[in-house]
Amino acid sequence: MMDLNKLFSTILLNKNVSDIYLFENSPPTIREFNEIIFLQMPNLSTLDIKDIITTLLEKDPSKKESNEIDQETKNFTFDFDANNRLRVHIYDNTNQNGVIIHILKLNTTLLNVPESFYKIIEKAIGLMLIAGPINSGKTTTALHILNQIQNKNILIFNKKHELRVKSDKSLISYCNTASEIKKRSPDIIFFHDIDDDEGLVKTAINYLQDGFLVIASLSASSLKNAVAKMVIHEDNALRVLSEHIIAVMFQILIKKKDCSGSLAVYDFFPLNNAIKNCIINTDIKQLPNLNINSTINDLVKKEILDYTAADKALIKLGYGGLDSNVHHLKLDDAF
Repeated sequence: MMDLNKLFSTILLNKNVSDIYLFENSPPTIREFNEIIFLQMPNLSTLDIKDIITTLLEKDPSKKESNEIDQETKNFTFDFDANNRLRVHIYDNTNQNGVIIHILKLNTTLLNVPESFYKIIEKAIGLMLIAGPINSGKTTTALHILNQIQNKNILIFNKKHELRVKSDKSLISYCNTASEIKKRSPDIIFFHDIDDDEGLVKTAINYLQDGFLVIASLSASSLKNAVAKMVIHEDNALRVLSEHIIAVMFQILIKKKDCSGSLAVYDFFPLNNAIKNCIINTDIKQLPNLNINSTINDLVKKEILDYTAADKALIKLGYGGLDSNVHHLKLDDAF
């Protein structure tokens, strides 16, 4: 029987690993710097996977509830140690048995979240979005932000239970039903992975009209994509969204040149009246591009980001890659 604690402890020594994949007929596999790496270990058998699933389910803080949610896919989160929270997705069906584990880093002191984000939080009501591609570190950023906000009553709407935050700066509580929100009298409502469920988007838009600050994280590859995911074509939802959306903070993780880890690159984008008019007129295509490409190019010039990783990131975001005036740096990364 595989010693999971030993396996996880060994893998987590590498701070650049973001995901662990355990599937039958394949060796244990990791994602490092957004690349898939097969570990030099034997393939896992069906019996191995069953033992792994049994062991993991014992770590589920709400085991019975988790198993009742979905008989094919079981999701839960637990703290492996003081630095790592593991988000577990168990696939137990007739097609293939296996487990995907996403690693959330709890030590977020090195994140460089823009100060303008916190300044708006201090006095604003409305909607702020935290957006970025899948595996861009949005959950880690959310944990960091929720730890930094001061003197607020924060309500986290989170069915995955992965944003458990210990803070001595604000009052933090949790709920997973919309009817509970007003009863808690929050200053800030935080929706995690709001794009997972259209019902969450409707709930968030409804509460924008009641004078709350709503912060929501979602997966998106651009400003246009992020705003489009919040658009609901019913009643006065478009008007409410256009009137209350304040800003989008976009982020992406890119490998550092010295291979010491990945850097979260941010672009904070306040939304002006012209942009809000695009929203109410459902003319999302007219929304401007983000300025994150300039930031990434500058960080490559300063030899902070890896050339190849930055180039791939910009291609993924639709910018076509790094600017031509930094192409000469590619040779430096080859040595």
